[in-house]
Amino acid sequence: MAQASAASEAASTTAAPFRPVLLISAGASHSVALLSGNIVCSWGRGEDGQLGHGDAEDRLSPTQLSALDGYEIVSVTCGADHTTAYSESCMEVYSWGWGDFGRLGHGNSSDLFTPLPIKALHSLRVKQIACGDSHCLAVTVEGEVQRVQVVQWFNFKLFALIYRFFTFGIISFVFAVYGESVL
Repeated sequence: MAQASAASEAASTTAAPFRPVLLISAGASHSVALLSGNIVCSWGRGEDGQLGHGDAEDRLSPTQLSALDGYEIVSVTCGADHTTAYSESCMEVYSWGWGDFGRLGHGNSSDLFTPLPIKALHSLRVKQIACGDSHCLAVTVEGEVQRVQVVQWFNFKLFALIYRFFTFGIISFVFAVYGESVL
């Protein structure tokens, strides 16, 4: 009986502390959560790297995404088979997962198995990120007058689509990752 009690006590002292979930997002077959303390966890299907753990392994339970430790992540969003995270202190948007159609915002169609900052969004203050099946959007806020711009990334040339967005702000722009204005 004493051994069981000692084992139970040892297990409770080594268990990770409970952290409340602040945000959660679901993709086609994976999920990501932001916990208090800026901890990001992901789980589900990992075939295309959308979990961000550096491999294509599935995770059956939430697993801390150590690649984002220390980056003070404040938001996480899933697309169908890709994921984004935003660090307010670093002013960086990170993306990873299935890269087809340029959905990760890095100017190519490569899959990424770990988070990588999107260069086109470096130093922009992001208010919101939304991910669809094959594209993502970020609403950015700049300057004291709170100018709002909407940034979209996907393979603009492949789809040859022009989207128009209406935002409430002084000026609004939409850019593809290749730097071409689409408004």
